[in-house]
Order: sequence, then C-alpha cells, then structure tokens
Amino acid sequence: MKKSYLFANCAAGIHASGNITCTAAEAIAPRYLFGKLGSTPGSVALAKPQDTAIGVITDEAKDTSDTVNIQIMGSQSGTMQVMAGGAIKAGEYITCDDNSCARPLEGLEAGTYPVYGIALRAATQGQTVEFTPTLGLEKTV
Repeated sequence: MKKSYLFANCAAGIHASGNITCTAAEAIAPRYLFGKLGSTPGSVALAKPQDTAIGVITDEAKDTSDTVNIQIMGSQSGTMQVMAGGAIKAGEYITCDDNSCARPLEGLEAGTYPVYGIALRAATQGQTVEFTPTLGLEKTV
C-alpha cells in the first residue's frame, strides 16, 4: 500500500516583493515619506524622529479610507527613494525628520538616532533621494 501525503502550499502573509498594501491612518502627502505601523492592524502612519519607520509610503492618501503601498526597508531587492526634508549629500547617513522626510544625521542635537540608509545621490528639500537601506543601525551624534 502506497503512503500518501497531503500538503498545503499557502503563502498567506508573505510579501515577496517587499511591498505591503495598508490603510492610511491619516492623510499622507506627498509620496515617498517614511512610514510606521499604525495603531490599528493593517494601517500605516507617518513616522516621526522618535518612531521606528518600517519603510517608505509610495502613495498619497486624502483620508483614512485610502489604501497606500509601503515599501518595507530590507525587503526590497534594490535601492529605495524618499523625500528629502533638506540638503542631503551623497554618502550621508539618513534618518527621519518631523515631516517624515529624510534628513542627514549631521546637524542633529546630541543623541542616538536610527539610521535608515545611506544616501547614494545628493538631494535638496522637496526632491527624492536615492538610498540603500541600513537595517537596525543606530548612531550616536
């Protein structure tokens, strides 16, 4: 008698592309801002300097009923882009400012900050800056 096995091939909850669709926890504009997990399951909110950003929100949302895409840092197969909140030089470590935009660590008051990436190109306020993500890195300035 042959043995038979029953297998289930389910990939539920797996996001191979590194992108997740979430409900906006607030209005989001412009595109390419740092995002954090929202307070309700399946939602995303704008990240602030004291938060842990999980990725970059690539869509705009007019209100909380809109769905947006978030690119998860470290789950992408390439570089990412985020809105610059001020002047950023190529090679600088970037973190999040009060407007959920990228800012360089240089010029921050003394403290320990999450480093979300290294800028690959220079950018000025209102431009997107290409960066390579740096997961779990913190730097004291």
